[in-house]
This record gives sequence, structure tokens and C-alpha cells, in this order.
Amino acid sequence: ILKVDQLQDSGGNSIITSDGAGNLTAGTIPAKTIGTGAVLQLQSGVTTSVVSSTSESWVDTGFSVSITPTSTSSKILILCHIASGASLSNNNAAFQIRRNTTQILGNSNGNVFPGTWTGSDDYTSTQFANKFVQGVDTPNTNAAISYKLYWASNTSGNTIYLNRPGSGTGTNTAEFGVGATNMVLMEIAG
Repeated sequence: ILKVDQLQDSGGNSIITSDGAGNLTAGTIPAKTIGTGAVLQLQSGVTTSVVSSTSESWVDTGFSVSITPTSTSSKILILCHIASGASLSNNNAAFQIRRNTTQILGNSNGNVFPGTWTGSDDYTSTQFANKFVQGVDTPNTNAAISYKLYWASNTSGNTIYLNRPGSGTGTNTAEFGVGATNMVLMEIAG
């Protein structure tokens, strides 16, 4: 039997610490040991709240996910699924993801995410439009940050919805998915 309260490496750095009650705390593994590209943490969030907007200017949907990077050299991989609808057939919403207030993904001129949909993806009022968006951010901070989903209607008189088709319950929810929007943030070692 070997009884210890702390294991250290040859440089005196704590590897494992015990509180004497069987609870272990792991030390910090240096980034060079982990290597670049490793996933350091994962944060996620989901919303099923139904919200709507008629604004043709950028407004906050109220959905966000926060993360506190462990290093200023880390990158954040952003994966977002958006369930949305529109009141007018063949119309849509444009989306942005912002880090706090800084635009990270999406076009500032009101266009949708580059390459994520074309006119053939415009919704009818009875369908969900499920959009999958991904991108990488380099926030250069180890302070808490929040990634927020913003949106704007593309047409005057077009009401856009988060987590429901434009006409309400819709007839194609089995095909187009349930009303849930989610975001996953992964901190990647830089």
C-alpha cells in the first residue's frame, strides 16, 4: 500500500491530487503534450422556443451558447442546426452567428450563409427549413464568450419563425424534423 496525496512529474508539476476522501483532481496537461488539433472541451445548447420576427434588419433570436477557452491560441469549431420557417412561400430568413457582438459567420449584407442554401431551398409555409452551418473562429481570448444566433427576414411582409413552419404545425414535420435549433462549440488546441 502506497499512500500519497499528490503525484508530481520530474519538474515538480502536479499530475494527480487527492483530497484524502478518494476524490482525485487531475493536473493540467501542457498543450505541447496534447498537440494541436485536440478537442479541449465541448459546450452545447438547444432551444425549442418558438420565436418570430418581421425585421429586415439583424436582430438577436435570443439563442446563444457560451464557452470559456482555456488558451488564447485555441480555435472554436462552431456547428449549428437551425430549424426555421417563413410565412410566405419561397421566402426565407438570413442568419448570422456572432461572437458577443462581432459577426463570425454569415454575410453582413443580409445574405444567408455562403454555400448553405440557394433558391431551391426556399421554404413553403408548411415546411421546416433545416439548415446546417459550420465554421471556425479564432477568438484570441481565454475569457468567457457567447456565440449568438441573429436573423433577418429577406422580404417585406415575410414573418420568419424559429422552431416552427410558417403556417404553424405544418404537414411535413416528420420529413423536415421537429422544431429544435442547436449549437455545438468545440475548443480546439491551437
